Amino acid sequence: MADYVLLRSPAYFTKSAPVGGSVKLEIKNSNGFVLYEIIKNRRTNSFINFEYSELVRDYVDIYLYDNNEKLVDNVEFELVGTSYTGVNGTGTVVSTTSVDKIGLDGYGYFEDGRNPEVTKGCLLSNKVIYKLADSEISIPYATENTTSVAFLYKGEIVHSQVGGMVKFSGVDYVSNTGYTSQSFKDRIESASSVSYPKAVYEENECVKQFLDEYELYEVDEVRIGTTEGLETIKVITVDECKYEPKKVVFINRWGAFQDLWFFKKSDETLGTTREQFKKSNTDGFYQTNEHQNVAFNVKSTKKITLNTGYVSEEYNAPMQELLQSELVWMRVDGKNIPMNVESKNLKFKTSVNDKLVDYTIELSYSFDAINNIR
Repeated sequence: MADYVLLRSPAYFTKSAPVGGSVKLEIKNSNGFVLYEIIKNRRTNSFINFEYSELVRDYVDIYLYDNNEKLVDNVEFELVGTSYTGVNGTGTVVSTTSVDKIGLDGYGYFEDGRNPEVTKGCLLSNKVIYKLADSEISIPYATENTTSVAFLYKGEIVHSQVGGMVKFSGVDYVSNTGYTSQSFKDRIESASSVSYPKAVYEENECVKQFLDEYELYEVDEVRIGTTEGLETIKVITVDECKYEPKKVVFINRWGAFQDLWFFKKSDETLGTTREQFKKSNTDGFYQTNEHQNVAFNVKSTKKITLNTGYVSEEYNAPMQELLQSELVWMRVDGKNIPMNVESKNLKFKTSVNDKLVDYTIELSYSFDAINNIR
């Protein structure tokens, strides 16, 4: 069974060497191919340290497709350390040590100490999650540590997956639905085939009353069975009528995709930059409706400010991880749009100090509004 390692933090492999000796570290992929070979000679200390996280992280690929399919190509690799009696990997082999690892694009905190281990099943830091009515829940879990997942509503199991959890690169996702789309409207519009044209969703009073009366895939609790015990996540469904909720997806501290809903008011702004030059009039002829100061190299970027609405203190952890994330998206018009976090500071809120807990964050679109890719 492989151990998990968080590659955004330093990770060390340590092995002893005899006086005058050396240690060779081989980093191999899951097929046994050597990715890196590093040799260190012993100095004063009998133990030799190898920091390998940055090397392995080069092989992690992360994609989020518009149909909400998530792909985190976490790296399965093997560390093989061999100690020698001579320098530079020469002389007689003293001993060989090998360990299997699964590299996640996550990080540990200072308090976690050196080489923090991932023993949990559910790869979320918060025990309370919020979801929009008629939307799916996506739970990331560590495949090596998880034995079952059950979705419950009012104490009754509405969906479960027990035993034989999918082994996919160390991390996988389970949902309360069998669909990749996030709402009733999305599921209708995504229903198409060779024989049938693309389905069209039409808003009408009957559909509105139906959706008001019935919440599809109702869930208020998720139970994750792990090798360490049972983990429980409370689910709160929000039916927002006034504002258009926004779903933000980001890579959290465990190297997994996490959904975070912002239910209240959002403000979008546009910022521009431009240069100017004074147009020459060397021929002596000009028109009074022509520009004398001509703008060029005009660029524009959009930003959006989001608000969670009143939430649990459990939002402290994912909000911190959102600000620390390197990859963030926002769901816009059926597409996952890459975003950058503009907010630099976060005040942790508690019900004792702040009575009601809500968060505001600013994001910028991770591209220029004018297409200038050449």
